[in-house]
Amino acid sequence: QWLFALIAALEKPAHSDVVAALRSLSRLLAALRAAVGDASDPQLSRVNTLAVVAGAYFGQDERLVSWVTDLDMP
Repeated sequence: QWLFALIAALEKPAHSDVVAALRSLSRLLAALRAAVGDASDPQLSRVNTLAVVAGAYFGQDERLVSWVTDLDMP
């Protein structure tokens, strides 16, 4: 829960050290997600949420950034 609070407190543009930490976090989350064997695992939604925030909002995953950009939201 503290990680959600920490990310919520970050502002854009983020300092280069923060961006580096978010990139490392994205890699860790990708590894955790790959290790989850069951789609009903309760931790999966947390991992996915953090991955989207770090990857899309802070621009650390080009695929997520392009996916979010392509969404047609009002």
